[in-house]
Amino acid sequence: MNINAQVTLDPFSDIEAALRRLKKAMGKDGLFKEMRRKEFYLKPSERKRRKRAEAQKRARKAKKKHIARRDQGYDEDRKPNHFNGDYVQSPNYRGRKS
Repeated sequence: MNINAQVTLDPFSDIEAALRRLKKAMGKDGLFKEMRRKEFYLKPSERKRRKRAEAQKRARKAKKKHIARRDQGYDEDRKPNHFNGDYVQSPNYRGRKS
C-alpha cells in the first residue's frame, strides 16, 4: 500500500496542528483502515462472515432511516415536482444545438 499523506511545515508552525493534519491525511488515504484489517489473520470463511454481517448492518441502518423519514412525512419514493410532468423550462434555454 502506498501512502501519499504529506504535511508541509513552516519554521514557526505548531507541531500539534501538523500532527492533526497528518492524521487526517492518513485517515483519508485509508491507512488506519488497512492497519486494522491487517492486524491479525482472518480465514477466508471468517472474512466472508464479517463482510456479510457488515452488509446486513448497513441494510438495517438504511431501513431504519427510511422508516424514520417516512414517519416524519417525507416520502423519498416521490420525485420532486419538476419530474412529475409539470417541468418548467429555464428562461436561459436556447434550444438544442445540432
